Amino acid sequence: MKILTVLYFVIISTAVFSQKTMGDTINFNVIKDSALVVIPLDTNKSWSWRLKECLPLAKKALSNQKLDSLLRAVDMAILKYNKSIESNMLGDIDIDKYVFQIVGGMSTSGEQIFWINGLCKNYVSKQEVKWQNNIIQIYDGGKCFFNLKINLTLETSSDFYVNGF
Repeated sequence: MKILTVLYFVIISTAVFSQKTMGDTINFNVIKDSALVVIPLDTNKSWSWRLKECLPLAKKALSNQKLDSLLRAVDMAILKYNKSIESNMLGDIDIDKYVFQIVGGMSTSGEQIFWINGLCKNYVSKQEVKWQNNIIQIYDGGKCFFNLKINLTLETSSDFYVNGF
């Protein structure tokens, strides 16, 4: 949790100094030079099935407070995974070694649901992957790639998936 809190403040500091803000809402699609990017839901993309029950959120729907709640939920889900049997086989996830793509949507019942795609920093730096602009889909790759959903309205996580061996 401590690592995620530090990461959050680095992200917010970057956003405040490099992006325009409006009230308590960060006005961004990309926070450059950080470990996190928010990518709008595009229902025409092949990866959109992960939020198939959702409509795109308004661009300014992720306030600082909601981002903080979202990052805490991700941290809790990773801690739960790290205590699991699956983690014993693949190894723990160290949040400092990942970058995150976040896509948000609004369910038909009005719940804010976010899909988080975790990618190893090592992979994105070696491959010169444009992860800040495009969802990266990897088949296999082990714990270097994982994703999950967070229902921010209900404060629940689901579909935590670490790629295969």
